[in-house]
Amino acid sequence: MKNTTKLEVHPAADAFPMMSKSEFAELKNAIRKRGQNKPITLIDGMILDGRNRYKACEELGIEPIFTHYDLAISPWDWVWDENAERRHLQAGTKAAIRLDIEEGNRAWRKRVDEIKAEANRKRSEAAKEQHKTSNPRVGESSGSGSKVTTTKTEHKSRKARAKAAGTSSGTMAKAETIKKNAPDLHAAVAAGKKSQSSAYKELQSRKKAKAQAKAIASIDGSSTILECADFKEFLGKHPCDVVITDPPYPKEYVHLYGELAKACADNGIKRLAAMAGQSYLPEILHEMSQHMPYRWTLAYLTPGGQSVQLWDRKVNTFWKPIIVMGDVGDEWMGDVSKSKTNDNDKAFHEWGQSESGMADLIERLSKPGEVVCDPFLGAGTTGVAAALLGRKFIGCDIDAARVKTAQSRLG
Repeated sequence: MKNTTKLEVHPAADAFPMMSKSEFAELKNAIRKRGQNKPITLIDGMILDGRNRYKACEELGIEPIFTHYDLAISPWDWVWDENAERRHLQAGTKAAIRLDIEEGNRAWRKRVDEIKAEANRKRSEAAKEQHKTSNPRVGESSGSGSKVTTTKTEHKSRKARAKAAGTSSGTMAKAETIKKNAPDLHAAVAAGKKSQSSAYKELQSRKKAKAQAKAIASIDGSSTILECADFKEFLGKHPCDVVITDPPYPKEYVHLYGELAKACADNGIKRLAAMAGQSYLPEILHEMSQHMPYRWTLAYLTPGGQSVQLWDRKVNTFWKPIIVMGDVGDEWMGDVSKSKTNDNDKAFHEWGQSESGMADLIERLSKPGEVVCDPFLGAGTTGVAAALLGRKFIGCDIDAARVKTAQSRLG
């Protein structure tokens, strides 16, 4: 009579992902044709190895063949030895699984030690009960077998652990970082549902978002001013130390650069850095230099796939000019700035710049505690970067929707 009891799976078996649909289909077809050649291994009534075979037999209506695990080594080590090389797994997945195997080993050895300690305690109590007279040796552990021998995988260096997993030290380091900081991402990698590289990238994004939230939460709300307003009016009402901004580049907006420089000069703002396109650079410089002294042009690099194709000029450009106007001051300044590779953020604004790039400019052109202003606020990227670097921030934009977005990002 067929056994209809559904067997549970041992945690060690679950350390490895189930077969893919295609792999399982091949296994199922093989069992249909030739029968179950390899038995399913059980431990304490649970499946230790053979989950896929068990599932295939269930679906085919075949009575499974079982064997029982009775080895002295850790079942976790045994599962690793049975599956690590046989399964076709990515290096990142193997590294994640290896960490779970070692964690399971530690828990297994701890439990065995507890059982043996309890057994020794009971023997000691029984001996004391039986021998009413003093016996200093009663209850002592013989020393042999009271502890499970530490396996070769315990307390290894990262390099040795990586070797055991068949991966590089770098892959293992990322696996350790993911497991420590994001158990959900670790589980996804170990299950083969997410690559290690994508999980690591997501972890870094989470850390960045957490750091941003912490920095923004620490901002003195009374010093952060975001308004829907024309920049000439705004700069007249709100003093700042430096203006760092990214005005629109098309030809019809060239006049704004001159108006911006004039507004800065009229309100005593001594430092202005404006990002610009190259197409109308001579006109922009002419407009701005009528109101503020020209200091320099920074080369703002945009590495990776961020190039802009200027069809009318037949140019692929990987940098932008940052026009720096105003007093030279006492601080030296390098003239090459850059964003991280492929870091342009268009999620909040179609013309959005990268936080890493704006942060680089802010560090070059301002000091902690100073007030940074962006009069072409957009979605607030300059404000986020300023907050992360300990600067106070004010900004405005004539688009109310953009201001609302910036307010949501800056708390």
